[in-house]
Amino acid sequence: MDLHAYWVRSLKLFKMATDVNSNKKFALSVRNLQQQIEQLTMDLQELDGQQDEKIDMLCDKLDELEGRVNDLQSEVSASRNGTLIWKISDFNNAMKKAKDEEEIALFSDTIYTGRYGYKLQAVAYPNGVASGKGTFLSLYIMIEKGEFDALLKWPFKQKVFFTLLDQNRNSSSTACKTEELLGDRNSTSFVRPQNDANPGWGFPKFITLDALKTGSYLKDDCIFIKIEVEPYDL
Repeated sequence: MDLHAYWVRSLKLFKMATDVNSNKKFALSVRNLQQQIEQLTMDLQELDGQQDEKIDMLCDKLDELEGRVNDLQSEVSASRNGTLIWKISDFNNAMKKAKDEEEIALFSDTIYTGRYGYKLQAVAYPNGVASGKGTFLSLYIMIEKGEFDALLKWPFKQKVFFTLLDQNRNSSSTACKTEELLGDRNSTSFVRPQNDANPGWGFPKFITLDALKTGSYLKDDCIFIKIEVEPYDL
């Protein structure tokens, strides 16, 4: 990475941290990140095109800070009541990337069933996966390792619903598509997570890509998916 690219990236990361800083809960953490980014920028100015090894070191540090900012952003935008409306923008580009296998999956913001409840995340495969690959939109849910897992009941047995929202809201023929998550709740997908997340469970054939494109689900190159997890809290 050259100095100009590093400079642009550090400014972008600083803006991301500033946006997250609007949430008081994370203000102290973000201020600390901002200070580190400012110091990295000062170090960059002193380099003035010298010492490639040090530039690589700063890039590694920037990667670490970017990950921490992304984690904070995810927590700020997380659902705390089990319900999340997930907007997937630039869907056709996401489809192209999935077909080219550059990025086959998209991940939602975090979903909590309550302040001290289960932690989950939805996964969408724009070009399908498994038996739905190439012809269906696939939707899955993943149980993630949470802070209060030791106090929760396992296996996970809360009801989960996926709804693809019809964007023709002014019509009497609005046709949202809803499916309830069923399956073997004793599978490894629903036990207490030992790693960062369990294997996903869901619908490889949630809706055909033809139906998605010809209906009112896809408009202005975006779709909306509502995920409802039965609330549970300690």
